[in-house]
Amino acid sequence: DGWCSLCAWWRLKNSINSGVNAMAKLITAQQVLELTGYRSRTTLWRKVRAKVFPAPVKLPGDAVRWREQEVQDWIEEAPRQTYTQS
Repeated sequence: DGWCSLCAWWRLKNSINSGVNAMAKLITAQQVLELTGYRSRTTLWRKVRAKVFPAPVKLPGDAVRWREQEVQDWIEEAPRQTYTQS
Protein backbone atom coordinates (compact mmCIF):
# COMPACT_ATOMS: atom_id res chain seq x y z
CA ASP A 1 0.00 0.00 0.00
CA GLY A 2 1.04 3.67 0.02
CA TRP A 3 2.58 3.49 3.49
CA CYS A 4 4.90 0.61 2.55
CA SER A 5 5.99 2.52 -0.56
CA LEU A 6 6.83 5.51 1.62
CA CYS A 7 8.83 3.28 4.01
CA ALA A 8 10.75 1.76 1.09
CA TRP A 9 11.50 5.22 -0.30
CA TRP A 10 12.70 6.44 3.11
CA ARG A 11 15.01 3.44 3.57
CA LEU A 12 16.45 3.94 0.08
CA LYS A 13 16.97 7.64 0.74
CA ASN A 14 18.69 6.88 4.05
CA SER A 15 20.91 4.18 2.55
CA ILE A 16 22.04 6.59 -0.17
CA ASN A 17 22.72 9.36 2.37
CA SER A 18 24.31 7.19 5.08
CA GLY A 19 27.91 8.00 5.80
CA VAL A 20 27.64 11.58 4.57
CA ASN A 21 28.46 13.22 7.91
CA ALA A 22 29.69 16.45 6.37
CA MET A 23 26.23 17.07 4.99
CA ALA A 24 24.23 15.76 7.95
CA LYS A 25 20.94 17.57 8.29
CA LEU A 26 20.41 19.27 11.63
CA ILE A 27 16.90 19.73 12.99
CA THR A 28 15.34 21.86 15.72
CA ALA A 29 13.74 20.70 18.95
CA GLN A 30 10.33 21.43 17.40
CA GLN A 31 11.12 19.16 14.47
CA VAL A 32 12.30 16.45 16.87
CA LEU A 33 8.99 16.74 18.75
CA GLU A 34 7.09 16.39 15.47
CA LEU A 35 9.10 13.32 14.43
CA THR A 36 8.88 11.55 17.79
CA GLY A 37 5.39 12.51 18.85
CA TYR A 38 6.67 13.84 22.16
CA ARG A 39 4.53 16.75 23.34
CA SER A 40 7.01 18.89 25.23
CA ARG A 41 10.60 20.03 25.20
CA THR A 42 10.77 19.06 28.87
CA THR A 43 10.11 15.42 27.98
CA LEU A 44 12.69 15.60 25.21
CA TRP A 45 15.36 16.99 27.53
CA ARG A 46 14.55 14.42 30.24
CA LYS A 47 15.15 11.65 27.68
CA VAL A 48 18.44 13.26 26.62
CA ARG A 49 19.62 13.59 30.25
CA ALA A 50 18.63 9.97 30.94
CA LYS A 51 20.73 9.00 27.88
CA VAL A 52 17.80 7.23 26.25
CA PHE A 53 17.61 9.74 23.38
CA PRO A 54 20.39 11.20 21.18
CA ALA A 55 22.04 14.33 22.51
CA PRO A 56 21.93 17.48 20.41
CA VAL A 57 24.82 19.27 18.76
CA LYS A 58 25.86 22.60 20.31
CA LEU A 59 26.08 25.38 17.75
CA PRO A 60 27.54 28.86 18.21
CA GLY A 61 25.54 31.02 20.58
CA ASP A 62 22.68 29.32 22.39
CA ALA A 63 21.51 27.16 19.48
CA VAL A 64 21.33 23.37 19.65
CA ARG A 65 20.21 21.02 16.90
CA TRP A 66 19.79 17.29 16.56
CA ARG A 67 21.27 15.21 13.77
CA GLU A 68 18.21 14.07 11.82
CA GLN A 69 19.76 10.69 11.02
CA GLU A 70 20.41 9.97 14.72
CA VAL A 71 16.77 10.75 15.53
CA GLN A 72 15.55 8.59 12.63
CA ASP A 73 17.83 5.73 13.76
CA TRP A 74 16.50 6.04 17.31
CA ILE A 75 12.92 5.82 16.01
CA GLU A 76 13.79 2.80 13.87
CA GLU A 77 15.47 1.01 16.81
CA ALA A 78 12.63 1.71 19.27
CA PRO A 79 10.79 -1.40 20.43
CA ARG A 80 7.59 -2.13 18.56
CA GLN A 81 4.31 -2.27 20.45
CA THR A 82 2.82 -5.73 20.22
CA TYR A 83 -0.68 -6.81 21.00
CA THR A 84 -1.74 -10.29 22.03
CA GLN A 85 -4.86 -11.84 20.67
CA SER A 86 -7.52 -12.61 23.26
